[in-house]
Amino acid sequence: MLVFLGIRSIGQVNFQTHTILNSDYSKKVVFSADLDGDGDEDVIVGGSTYNTLIWFENDGLGNFGVPEIIITYTGAINSIYSCDLDNDNDNDILAVSFSDKLFWFQNDGSGNFGTQQIICDTLNGPLSVYACDIDNDGDNDVLSASKFDNKIAWYKNNGGGNFEVQPSISTSVINPQSVYSLDLDGDNDNDVLATSYDNDKVVWFQNDGNGIFGAPQDITTIADGAVCVYSCDLDNDGDNDVLSASTIDNKIAWYQNDGAGNFGPQQIISILADGATSVYSCDIDNDGYNDVLSSSYNDDKIAWYQNDGVGNFGTQQIICDTTNGARSVYSCDIDNDGDNDVLSVSEVDKKVAWFENNTITNIDELNKIQHIIYPNPTKGIIYIIADNILNVDIIDIRGVKIKPMFFNNEKQLKINLHSEPKGIYFIKITTSLGVVIDKVVLE
Repeated sequence: MLVFLGIRSIGQVNFQTHTILNSDYSKKVVFSADLDGDGDEDVIVGGSTYNTLIWFENDGLGNFGVPEIIITYTGAINSIYSCDLDNDNDNDILAVSFSDKLFWFQNDGSGNFGTQQIICDTLNGPLSVYACDIDNDGDNDVLSASKFDNKIAWYKNNGGGNFEVQPSISTSVINPQSVYSLDLDGDNDNDVLATSYDNDKVVWFQNDGNGIFGAPQDITTIADGAVCVYSCDLDNDGDNDVLSASTIDNKIAWYQNDGAGNFGPQQIISILADGATSVYSCDIDNDGYNDVLSSSYNDDKIAWYQNDGVGNFGTQQIICDTTNGARSVYSCDIDNDGDNDVLSVSEVDKKVAWFENNTITNIDELNKIQHIIYPNPTKGIIYIIADNILNVDIIDIRGVKIKPMFFNNEKQLKINLHSEPKGIYFIKITTSLGVVIDKVVLE
């Protein structure tokens, strides 16, 4: 009998593809949030063919229900975001459409949404929306970027989801495609980032803490066809660096922040994202560092790039290269197993997909989940003892999940592996306390 107390280090990362929706209308953007208050990540998708905003309920294990329509015929949905806009502790939905509207939908907490509430209907070609607290009053304000009027704008939330249009942050960013907000200069308020497609720029605007912004400050002028911007700490020095995706030069790049909003030169992560459409960052391989994800339209790729912890990135690792017209990528824990999975939408094949992260880990870090697996090696039968077992995944040496099993707070299990080839298998045990993975040899 073998008793293991811990097995958490980083190894091989493999992804398994799951299709959420494959239908007759094109999709442009994807996001996730808990919409029905059950503690798991649901999925929100914006489309262009029928101008539809829909969401999918997650059962907590990555099985999704039928699409639930929030609204149709508002113009192509170009950007979506979800957060609490009316201070009732549930996630509402924001969107912009090519009907020149910025609008939101109130959630009742169970995923039932009210009618469209328009924040602004005079934007000319809005492409991007985001929300955060701009003026430090404790509620989430809204940001937008619109291409034909070159406008970066914000809308003050007066509480309860009542919005007030503010003076534009800028009308000098030519053809802005993306807007994002985070503290860039270390003064504890949210500054604003934007991209300029026509001028190949990523710029930022300093916030004085009250929603009054300075002039645009260039971070780079060589992101050819800049379409997406994101920010997080990439070099583990405690400040927020900047990422960009640019579609003409096929480039994913980052820019180091000195902590005061002074940015270093462009550092190229990859030039293999042909027709790059979006960039995102999170920890993919569970090593505590923010890796990078990209989608690219022309080569149909969803890919990731491993971070060594100080901003040195590995080669492009393809998650999928059959997402025809990859338009958007996002990441969260879809199946509640403790690692970040990947979401995508692709415009040409009209598909919404998620990629299950089957990261293989090895023994080296103490884990508090006490469990027993025996016998090991085994001739075919193994027994697992642990408190409150929710599910067990059997994963082969390639990282392919061959046998998922679901339980309801079981304590002891018997698993038959007689039908599987001899070799090494990883037993991934999800309990109410967390996830633990062990290695078993089948003789």
